[in-house]
Amino acid sequence: MGLSKVLRGAVTASLGLVLTASLQGCSMINLPGLGETTKETSSETSTSEGKSNSDVPFVDKDLILVDYYSELKDKPFRLNSDGTVEGPKETLLYMSKATHWRFENGTLNLCTSQACKYWSAWTISDGEEDPLVKGEPYTLTLKGAKNEQGQPVTRNIVAKQ
Repeated sequence: MGLSKVLRGAVTASLGLVLTASLQGCSMINLPGLGETTKETSSETSTSEGKSNSDVPFVDKDLILVDYYSELKDKPFRLNSDGTVEGPKETLLYMSKATHWRFENGTLNLCTSQACKYWSAWTISDGEEDPLVKGEPYTLTLKGAKNEQGQPVTRNIVAKQ
């Protein structure tokens, strides 16, 4: 195994541990540098801006984590229109181990149960096209979180067509 694969594996594992620790159970308080959490205010999926879960452009589509393409290319996850998240554990580890989602106040909120008090908050922006995966690219950014290099924590995904 080459040194680059060992280093990539170590970085991937440490990022997964940081996100898992900071978001486990989605009930931890907001700690500086570990990402912003959104307190649940109602069970409604519509927002004060008049947006709802149907405003997320990649609902009910297979989503590929481009950042981890070589390891997860055959393991997509989905945001179902009923507010649930499905996919293999290996993939969901990088997405807050989510089982539920909602769109509120301009953010994609993920959590491990529908009754969570605190949800991880991700902003959605247009991503860059990837030559390996055909589909619509998006970048998700974990609000308030920074990686070890001080950069925002992001996930680049492609919604397969």
